[in-house]
Amino acid sequence: MEDELTEVLEPDYYPLFRCKCGRCRVSCCGGWGISISMEEYFRLFGMDCTPALRDKMDRALHVLPDASPERYAQLTCNWLGRCPIQREDGYCALQWECGEQALPQVCRQYPRALRNAFEAERACSNSCEATLELLFSREQPITLRRVLAKAPPREGSLTPAQIEQQRNIRDGCLSELQDRTLPLPVRLMRLGFALRAADAEEPNGTQAQMEAGRRASAAFSPEQAPPPDTPRAFAIQQKLVRTLALGHPGVQAEASAAWELFGDGPDAADIYARTARTFAVHYPKWELWFEQMLVNHVLFEAFPYSDRRQDAHAAYAALCATYGMVRFLAIGCTTQRHDTAQLVDVCAAAFRLIAHTAFSWNAPIALGPDADMDALWVLVQN
Repeated sequence: MEDELTEVLEPDYYPLFRCKCGRCRVSCCGGWGISISMEEYFRLFGMDCTPALRDKMDRALHVLPDASPERYAQLTCNWLGRCPIQREDGYCALQWECGEQALPQVCRQYPRALRNAFEAERACSNSCEATLELLFSREQPITLRRVLAKAPPREGSLTPAQIEQQRNIRDGCLSELQDRTLPLPVRLMRLGFALRAADAEEPNGTQAQMEAGRRASAAFSPEQAPPPDTPRAFAIQQKLVRTLALGHPGVQAEASAAWELFGDGPDAADIYARTARTFAVHYPKWELWFEQMLVNHVLFEAFPYSDRRQDAHAAYAALCATYGMVRFLAIGCTTQRHDTAQLVDVCAAAFRLIAHTAFSWNAPIALGPDADMDALWVLVQN
């Protein structure tokens, strides 16, 4: 079914995004598997192009052993981790020779993505350095606006009342995350309690759910919660990195560097704590930037409805794991250089794993018993 012109919700930064093209420090086509459809695969191989470009495309794409019409072939990076179609100057040879419309859809649209979990929305992925540079350059909270754009019809059987309920719950999550009267870890915990209450079955409908969420959020008191426990928090972060990041090509270098810096000995948590204090000195706006990343991630993932197999708490645990892993890698990989570009590169690498794999599904499984509210509070306050 063809896309239709409809109202789409987008963040205020969206029309300001511009691709850096050959100026990217880390190309978006390196470090993670990019797949294309069968239709696009055969269109590319039927294109009229130069022999040199044809040779590049022959080496760049291979048909998957479990190919499907939607996911038929995948990009094969060279030994440097780069797409064989990429030129030495960073530009895409396919786009350079044949124009933007020749690109596969994923390359043409990235880092933009449309989500239709409950209504049409679009945002840009944090895995793109240009997105993060745009977010880090602003101080005002992200706001949403409605525009007319093409989007596929929404699939599913949600009623208008259910769509409104889910929109209200998501908007409540954004409000909690952007309440700058509170430290970011406290906002994260209030979001968790509000989400759990608002997502519960309530006989009186949407309004009662939202009121329950607000009451649960306001009732959370850091003074009554478990005190900071750096060794336990560090152990949870280590578990996430060891299980989900070490060995993943998109974030392997960053995960290994942080792991090596902190070590695995009895004083590893103390090293982490000292490095975290240094990190806060060199990046005084780190909390603001992390807020912007988390809010944008909520929009990009259609949180908390990005994975219909999950309940609200599992989605929330994955969000806390996102915060914990990005913070672990950012603190561990910015000790030699303290400029914004270095932090952007580390965070973008982390989101190449978080935003483009089954991280939101795998993280609660990796957390195991550390996915309860007490453990998550220990994790996010570290």
